Amino acid sequence: MRLLISLGILALAALVGCSPGGSSNKETSSTQAVSTPGDKAAAAPAQPTRLCVIDVRTDEEWAEEHVAGALHLPLDQFREKIAAVVPDKQTSIGVYCASGMRSGSAARILKELGYTRVENLGGLDDAKQKVSPSRGTP
Repeated sequence: MRLLISLGILALAALVGCSPGGSSNKETSSTQAVSTPGDKAAAAPAQPTRLCVIDVRTDEEWAEEHVAGALHLPLDQFREKIAAVVPDKQTSIGVYCASGMRSGSAARILKELGYTRVENLGGLDDAKQKVSPSRGTP
């Protein structure tokens, strides 16, 4: 049953995708705005970076609580399934877990696979602070 649920989530994620353009449906959107330090000398204010947020915790942890709008891809399935979930290696991706350890591993995997815009958001509480759904999703 867990396998069917995971496959269903991955299929939905593949349809919605984490693309720089994202989706206009806030319920299925998998991109979030995250504040990033901008160049203070720039004339125009920096726009927040659109981020595909991925939770790499277990199914049980995900079911208990997760960042709104995040995708779920457990670390033990990450390397095998990330390309189907996020095919564009230029997509900005933020990964999180419970404490930052598993998300650090996921970030390393992404970099090994050629993803260029990767951020370890740390633990769940850290990710909630960094990811701001109130700033809008595409």
